Amino acid sequence: MQKAGAGNMIDYLQQHASDYNEELIKNIIYKVLQSLKQLHCAGFIHKDVKPDNILFNNFSTNSSIFLGDFGSSIMK
Repeated sequence: MQKAGAGNMIDYLQQHASDYNEELIKNIIYKVLQSLKQLHCAGFIHKDVKPDNILFNNFSTNSSIFLGDFGSSIMK
């Protein structure tokens, strides 16, 4: 398990408030969807995707994204 030390999506977006653009948001959404695809391929459904559960490795614009809080997840 990796540590996502920078915080969640709310923290990340506050840090990049002046950088909002279509490319940044598209990159975040793409990474979240890729994470969900990997989970679904492994047989899991997250069931609690929200900004608090989208975690960032660092605050750079190309940071790794992780999903957290699998308490309500289920296996397909």
